[in-house]
Amino acid sequence: MPKTYKGIYSTQIPMRGAMGAPGQALKKWYWMAWAVDADFSVQQLSATMEPISSPQTVSSAEFAARFTHEPGLDIPEPGPKIMAASWPQAESAAAPRKNITVVRGQAAHEEPEPQKTETREKTPVPEDRPEDPAAQLEKNMRADFAVALARLRVGQRERAITQIEALLNASGIEDPAFRHMFSEFGINLRKSKLPKLALRTHMEARRLSPDDSHILFNAARVTYEMGDMAQTRKFLEEALKISPELEPARSFLDFLSRKTEK
Repeated sequence: MPKTYKGIYSTQIPMRGAMGAPGQALKKWYWMAWAVDADFSVQQLSATMEPISSPQTVSSAEFAARFTHEPGLDIPEPGPKIMAASWPQAESAAAPRKNITVVRGQAAHEEPEPQKTETREKTPVPEDRPEDPAAQLEKNMRADFAVALARLRVGQRERAITQIEALLNASGIEDPAFRHMFSEFGINLRKSKLPKLALRTHMEARRLSPDDSHILFNAARVTYEMGDMAQTRKFLEEALKISPELEPARSFLDFLSRKTEK
């Protein structure tokens, strides 16, 4: 049957405990949508705009009543590889990644194990409740960043970079709690092969929390991939001065020392 991709839509449901009261807090879910004959097919998306469920069919009447178009989030129709992420036989794109620990004593010719390790603090998961302005701001920024990453995946590199730069330029944030968000952005940008933006984002996190050794370690990983060994060493030494027990940073610094001696 013919399918026509319609873009990104949202639905809203009351958050737990809201009980349908006037002015109640609402939770927003996002969906990709296709018109299929007289009905619609929708597939739920995660916070990073990746499929997390199998497509489901809804009637035209239900679609009109419950689903709202989100033109600011629209991305081109994803290819089969992205679409397959939600099916049981494929690994879920939304599955949490495991941190990889660093093993001391590795051979000198091996790549540094810290290159495969991210260090971050656990961010508390808030209970469902009406969001304060700071929480709403973070939610909006994460949604914008997720759209930018989705655009990277479908080849809209320049548009994605422009969107991320605008996000950083307009942040004006002073709350240290936002360091978690910027650290996660930096990690994602490094993995997306955007090291300059990744470093800039980690420096935004550092501005908010100058004594966070994890931020310095992750910044060192970026400068290492950029080929700046002097700055990498500086970041690692600063991280260890703050947290002498930060083993990934010490292992990485040991690796740099062995590499310099060759």
